[in-house]
Amino acid sequence: MELKTNNHNLEEDKRLNQTEIQILRQRVEDLEKQLSSAPNETNEADNNFVENENLKRKMEAQEQQIKDLLTENQSLITKNNTLEQQLKTFRGVESHSEAIDDGSDWMVYTEDMINSSITIDRSMF
Repeated sequence: MELKTNNHNLEEDKRLNQTEIQILRQRVEDLEKQLSSAPNETNEADNNFVENENLKRKMEAQEQQIKDLLTENQSLITKNNTLEQQLKTFRGVESHSEAIDDGSDWMVYTEDMINSSITIDRSMF
């Protein structure tokens, strides 16, 4: 009877050990899969890092282009404002006088002096 009980206990231990071995084999298999995919993940991380660095450099270059364009734009705005002011000044003068070239002298007819003429030497302009 004692041998029978011992045999039964040993069979129960064997069954538990086999279950534990199966669990451990599955765990080893899972860890091996993770380990084999780790280099791929490392390569992917490296690729992402390189791509990130490339995108960062590209963004910095575009930021510099934007700064250059903003500087050029500001310069053009200043130049445009100057030209607009000159145009306003010119139109203001033009609205008060009308210049006619007779081939030798400029004749200026102003609103105030419609019937009289003033001869202006071209070297003044």
